[in-house]
Amino acid sequence: MPSTARVSDIVETARPYVERVATDRKLQRNLRNAFGSAQKLYAGLPAEGPARHAAVCVASDPEFRDELGAIVNELRSASERIRRPRSRRVRNRLFLLALLGAFVLLNPMTGPPTRRWLKDRLFGHEHPLDYDYASG
Repeated sequence: MPSTARVSDIVETARPYVERVATDRKLQRNLRNAFGSAQKLYAGLPAEGPARHAAVCVASDPEFRDELGAIVNELRSASERIRRPRSRRVRNRLFLLALLGAFVLLNPMTGPPTRRWLKDRLFGHEHPLDYDYASG
């Protein structure tokens, strides 16, 4: 029987993986697809001598090989997603773009002409909006 400390260590080691599986939709889809493919393959095997029959199917049945390949690919994708940290690149780029846009729009030197240009592009020249705060 493992000690409480050993069980606690095992739980702490598994925690990030379990949390990742619980929150990552693409990883869940990979695991679900792999499980579904495995169920299809297992259902096609006879009750007696499934290992021998599976070997014959791998050697001769292209559909069986394709399904087995799908299982391997889905599990490989799931494994890579579990090991790879989540990318924050897109979020960081959007944040940087928003900061840059705010700087350009709110800067006293570039703000008024940029806001005028943006207003003209969005609403046309004849629109009565005026965003020139300096003129008051």
